[in-house]
Amino acid sequence: MRSMTSSKPVLHIAEWEPKYIIETLHQLAPDLAIRRIPVPDFYSICQPEDIGNPEEIELLVCSPFFLIKLTEAGIHLPNLRWVHSVAAGLDKIKGYFKETKPEPRCLLTRAPRINGACVAEYVVGQILCTRRQFLEFYDQQRVAVWNRRTGLTESLNGATVVVLGMGNIGTRVAKLCKAFEMVVHGVTRSPVTSGQGSPHVDVYWTSDQLEQALAEADVIVSCLPSSPQTVGLLDNRLQVCQKKKPVLISVGRGDVISEESIITAVRLNWITKAVLDVFAVEPLPADSPLWKEPNVVITPHIAMDYNTLTISQIARHILDNYKRFSNNEPLMDVVDTRNM
Repeated sequence: MRSMTSSKPVLHIAEWEPKYIIETLHQLAPDLAIRRIPVPDFYSICQPEDIGNPEEIELLVCSPFFLIKLTEAGIHLPNLRWVHSVAAGLDKIKGYFKETKPEPRCLLTRAPRINGACVAEYVVGQILCTRRQFLEFYDQQRVAVWNRRTGLTESLNGATVVVLGMGNIGTRVAKLCKAFEMVVHGVTRSPVTSGQGSPHVDVYWTSDQLEQALAEADVIVSCLPSSPQTVGLLDNRLQVCQKKKPVLISVGRGDVISEESIITAVRLNWITKAVLDVFAVEPLPADSPLWKEPNVVITPHIAMDYNTLTISQIARHILDNYKRFSNNEPLMDVVDTRNM
């Protein structure tokens, strides 16, 4: 990392709502040099004139889609030294680093622990909604029907949740599910030896035992990233679930299972419901049949969403790393881009 001059390095932030991270950073560090790059939304690029001089951008906070759109527009950031991704997954940003091969010493960071807590709350909220039938009772309210039974509701206590992918997010999901006294199974790529796993996981399975694990589930939670090993992993595999008819909750990456496989599974009653926050193509096209499928719940990739707590945590994480960068100190949560 180069030695910084006496002037403060400018932190460029591609953000669609300045009241989020930028406002919090200004409150925490009023003298911090920040330049906002306005973007319409999480998935878009700004207008070319809003970039300014690409050569001046050394420090950048953005979504992976912003970098991808820059590349597609032919805009190169030759002096980029540190980029912080506000997304949990790395699959999109991997493409940027592989295609553009930025300055070898360019650092990539993220805040996985913050993301994990938010996604775990989303998962438990959706489990409660489906097993306690909150949405069904809300539908009754809208048509003024008083019916105390749409069917038997189910407790979380004693139900088996199978978590696919035991990284930071999967581990946090397991912890919250265990707090509700669920039986937690984790599926990992490699075997987990005794004493090395999470204390919140009752049973570990490996990926080659996937169908055995799925057959045990009352709830399936996919926290899997997108990789050659995971794309289409659940396609044509949910038939093994038809005895227990679990709920599928997908919060990792949407290409783990195809739209066709989801629709088949819910229509044939292999699963009770699919709760989808991530999709192979985002935003989900308006003509996708998933929108009108009655046993599919769609949310627009908001499991890891901004709220007062996460904004503060993300801003503090960025500020700490900014100070470290300025002082030539090691950054926190660096991703090894050489092995991406």
